[in-house]
Amino acid sequence: AYVWVPPGGYLVGSLNLSSNVYLVLEKGGVLQGSSQPADYAFDWEQWNVVQAFGAANTGIIAPKEGEMGGELRGSMWQMIAGWNSEDHCFIQKNWHGVNNCSADCRPMNLLLVDSTNISIISVRIMDSAFWTQTFRRCTNVLERGVHVEGATQYGNNDGLDIESCTNVTVENSVFITGDDCIAMRSGHCQQLNHPWPMDPHSGRFQPTNAIRLRNLSLQSTSSAIKVEALFQINHGDLYDVEATDVTIRRTNRAIGIWQRNGNGTLRDLVFRNFDIETQLQYQPNFWGLGEPLVVTSIPDEPVD
Repeated sequence: AYVWVPPGGYLVGSLNLSSNVYLVLEKGGVLQGSSQPADYAFDWEQWNVVQAFGAANTGIIAPKEGEMGGELRGSMWQMIAGWNSEDHCFIQKNWHGVNNCSADCRPMNLLLVDSTNISIISVRIMDSAFWTQTFRRCTNVLERGVHVEGATQYGNNDGLDIESCTNVTVENSVFITGDDCIAMRSGHCQQLNHPWPMDPHSGRFQPTNAIRLRNLSLQSTSSAIKVEALFQINHGDLYDVEATDVTIRRTNRAIGIWQRNGNGTLRDLVFRNFDIETQLQYQPNFWGLGEPLVVTSIPDEPVD
């Protein structure tokens, strides 16, 4: 089944993708995420404009692949509290205290959790107030011909976060963000999220593997591509990642590989045919020193 969004602007809160139903954004059709917490689901982890939990055979697509369709737009511009003149960046509003949230309390554009056979095809995903897209414990995800963009002076608006997923392909797409364009991890980076179940035998999170990044254009005030084991002690394995034909411009750090916490292994990471031009940026002053590649393996704290 298909749900069509015709040309025009439509103010929405949380939209839930169901199995075997595709959201079709026609050219000129804009889903505008609300800037009011009451318009979203009751749980603060469900502050997402579009979301799927345990769904299969669904996604957001254009009427015709290869021809850009409509737009999923977040509330970034409505979530700005002011300007930081020292770091030259926007200060974000937060919905502190709403639904027990206490830190990065802002809506995300797209969240997929425990879902499979997902297609994100030929649409624009713009101006997210928090991470633009997150794929969490998903299998068989295809993102193709997508334009992802948020203000480069706005932090925490990652283009795509891939968490404990298998078989994810992102190709023929453009990412322009203030924070990381594409970040990968096994386990979750957002420490305020509800605890995840771990494999009782390995004591680790579900691995991230079979990730393919192809023919991408990336621009970030942080990292273009980040592979990380930073914040969680029981980080799982991350392997079989291949990125090819990637152009990186005006980016503070092209590739960052961070192994600091946990006992998961990062391996079999292939980066091929990259055209990199980094730029040390002080306006805004985010993360990175203009490095084409950073690799670290330094524990942040003792690990049992």
